[in-house]
This record gives sequence, C-alpha cells and structure tokens, in this order.
Amino acid sequence: ILAMDFGEKFIGVATYCVNRDPFPVPFGRIQNTGLPNVVKELKTIIENESIDLIVIGVPRLTDGKTTTMTAKAVAFVSEIRNQITLPVEEQNETLST
Repeated sequence: ILAMDFGEKFIGVATYCVNRDPFPVPFGRIQNTGLPNVVKELKTIIENESIDLIVIGVPRLTDGKTTTMTAKAVAFVSEIRNQITLPVEEQNETLST
C-alpha cells in the first residue's frame, strides 16, 4: 500500500506491506512541481516497491465540512485515478496527526 498526504508544495509518502510492516513506514516526499512530475515519481515508487493500492488522505473539518484544501485534495485524487491504473482510495484525515 502506498499512503499519500497531499500538500501544495510536497506530498508525503509512506508504504505499508500487509503481514510485514506493523504500521505504515515513512518513505519520503515528492516535491509537488506539477502533476506530470508527481505521476512520474509515483510510477517509479509503484514499480520499485510493488505497490498494489494507493490511499490518499483528504482533510475535512471535524463537523465534516469541506475546506479549500479538501477540494484541492479531492481534485488531486481524481487526477491520480486518471493517470494511474491501480485502485486509489480516499481516507478521511479528520483528527489525524
């Protein structure tokens, strides 16, 4: 599993292997210089780490309302789904650190 934390400048990345890792392991970050660069970096990570699922965090307020960052993250999820053939899931980040 590749977990991603979308940001306008950097995208945090962690990996998790079921039955191997006790929890997601920080992998690094991708400089967000535009979708083509991000997709290129993602494809390299996917191939090198044998990723079969991508999970992208989507921030929301505690009352469930959206923010401008929510909209940007949801748009990012949509773009990644269009560019990457793997399943891409959204994860609500409310109250996460």
